[in-house]
Amino acid sequence: MKNVIIDVYKAGGLFSGLGQFSVNFAQALMSAELSDKLSDELSNVKFTLLVPPGFKLEMKPGFEFVEAGFRQRYFPVFSRRYDLWHSLHQFPSHLPNRNTPRILTVHDLNFLVEKDGGKVEKYLKKLQKNVDRSVAITAISNATKEVLEQNIDMKGRPVTTIYNGVKLKAHPANQQPGYITGAKYFFAIGVFKRKKNFEVLLPMMKFFPDHQLIIAGENDTSYGQFLRQKVNELGIGHQVVFPGKVADDDKDWLYNHCEALMMPSMAEGFGLPVIEAMMAEKPVFLNPISSLQEVGGSFACYFDGFESEAMAQQVSTQLVEFETLKKHDPNRLKTYANRFNWETCIFHYLTLYADLLKR
Repeated sequence: MKNVIIDVYKAGGLFSGLGQFSVNFAQALMSAELSDKLSDELSNVKFTLLVPPGFKLEMKPGFEFVEAGFRQRYFPVFSRRYDLWHSLHQFPSHLPNRNTPRILTVHDLNFLVEKDGGKVEKYLKKLQKNVDRSVAITAISNATKEVLEQNIDMKGRPVTTIYNGVKLKAHPANQQPGYITGAKYFFAIGVFKRKKNFEVLLPMMKFFPDHQLIIAGENDTSYGQFLRQKVNELGIGHQVVFPGKVADDDKDWLYNHCEALMMPSMAEGFGLPVIEAMMAEKPVFLNPISSLQEVGGSFACYFDGFESEAMAQQVSTQLVEFETLKKHDPNRLKTYANRFNWETCIFHYLTLYADLLKR
């Protein structure tokens, strides 16, 4: 019997992209329908999920949960040996025994944009160490793969791109959140860090007096304080709402009823909200950085710049164009977005597991 363990420790932080990725990865893995070939190759494999203390998830036959503890975090040398360990993040807090081969999934190198010189070097050294310790590397986009290979010595290790799976549930009976006061609003969501570049959206709102701007996410940060100050200076407090972290039901309602998703981010490894919004058949306006262009493709709208009047004109024009396209093909965005599904994502990871276990 082969033993494979997947580190889904970040599943405890469900209001973060990594937390969502981890819990959805676990659920998709446990519900995966294997092809005949994969079923044969993995028939003698037992899967273990390394979870945060107290984490609850319906367990399926053939799987077991192990709660992460001080041993994996501080004394991995005393941890049990597995045939394969999969770290779902490039900076895992829990590590395998030295005799356990590891897969490392890299989401982004956003620290190159977010941190100053000294901290960048520190993060690069840490990532290099994690890469050196791994037998296989995956990236969640070709953009991430390219940045990784430009900044880290891969020492001959190939990098496999496996796109994230994305899902968006329909909640038709959901109640409209109380902070939605009108019929029209733009939606943005993410961690409140400078890289998200939300501030460029604020002066644009003066050109949309009948719209609200809802920016969801944990905003108790210095950047959140900066945005609130900017809102006050612009006198648009009646238009801009910071609801904080939103539960899945509210998030899905916000996607399904918004005029458009706004994502002017300066750094992303993938851009989960892009696909979530497209699944709700909503237009998305993005900063044309490489990862967002890769994920959004020709189905997204890209800002030509961040001058507020020009942004407003571009949004107005492309919303009209979007409605015209939607009349001819009402499901075009959803059809495209469904390519990024969890079944395909997990299939590629399971195939990788099988290949590595055969070596």
